[in-house]
Amino acid sequence: MVFYSFQYLGYVLPPAIMVILVCYCIRNTGYGEYPYGLVEILSILIVILVHIKKKNMYVSIMAGTICYMILIRTIFFE
Repeated sequence: MVFYSFQYLGYVLPPAIMVILVCYCIRNTGYGEYPYGLVEILSILIVILVHIKKKNMYVSIMAGTICYMILIRTIFFE
């Protein structure tokens, strides 16, 4: 019984931790002022789309990070 509990935790904890990290990262995003959180939303969407297509956590995190850095340095430069 204990072994199955650990298997279950190993199955559900990684996605739960990722959701907590995303919520933590976007907690101070200003949705009421320019750029209205568009950079964060676009980067999160890129992560989701790449993860659905490639099914690789590391590739999707890198794609989202690169997208975020490009957006804040070029298009949404303040």
